[in-house]
Amino acid sequence: MDFSSARRTKLVGRAEWSNEEMNSLTGVNTGMVKMINFALVGDLTGLSAFLNVARYLTVGPSMGQGFQLEAIAACVVGGNALGGGFGSIMGTFLGSVILAEMSSGLILMGALTSGT
Repeated sequence: MDFSSARRTKLVGRAEWSNEEMNSLTGVNTGMVKMINFALVGDLTGLSAFLNVARYLTVGPSMGQGFQLEAIAACVVGGNALGGGFGSIMGTFLGSVILAEMSSGLILMGALTSGT
């Protein structure tokens, strides 16, 4: 995959949710874009579940509760817009690193009694 096709795919993925009818009329295979997006999300969810089980050596129905707020906070700290449309993966990564460092610092200073 070269840069031009990656850039075009990113633009199509971003534009897919803004006006599906217009995209389909201009020749974008909207069904394929949706399928790729959902498959990617499913694969990443499976990977995160596998890593969670590898870390805690157990699985339960309530595991992962509370991580939604941390994920949204990491996106916002990383510069992503809450309304969508703007942001980057690198910004989200840096936001999660900043929040992890802040949490570790608060634990080391004694401000928090647990890691959550």
